[in-house]
Amino acid sequence: MRHSVRASMIILFLLFLPFLLLGLAGSCLAATVDVGGAGDFTDIQSAIDATKSGDTVLVKPGEYLITAPITFKGKAIALLSESGPEATTIRMATPSDASRGSVVAFETKEGSASLLEGFTLTGGKGSSWAYAFASIGGGIRCLGASPTVRS
Repeated sequence: MRHSVRASMIILFLLFLPFLLLGLAGSCLAATVDVGGAGDFTDIQSAIDATKSGDTVLVKPGEYLITAPITFKGKAIALLSESGPEATTIRMATPSDASRGSVVAFETKEGSASLLEGFTLTGGKGSSWAYAFASIGGGIRCLGASPTVRS
């Protein structure tokens, strides 16, 4: 009797193992979040903040007005426009911090898997640099990072 209960438990475990593994695999898959229109988010930075490395942020056509640089925060994500730079603009308004006027800032060791593609970046005033008396990187500030940027 004892052996048949053990055998039944093993058979039951083996039957449910594939479902358990599928559930775990599904939680590890990359996600795509949409920005704009009826998307998941209305602003780009909130979408980035909600992602994890491996995810994609897909931005619908339009102009996105910001007051602080878009930052990837070290995540290996893809930030893509849906319709290319002719239709999708990120514009820096008056920066909330005058020393941080770049449109996009890569400064948290982002690597080549951090991808920015398909945007017109405009209005950037640059960001202060600790070793100079000038601002650098009006469009993109890249400091201690090596992201991939494509038009």
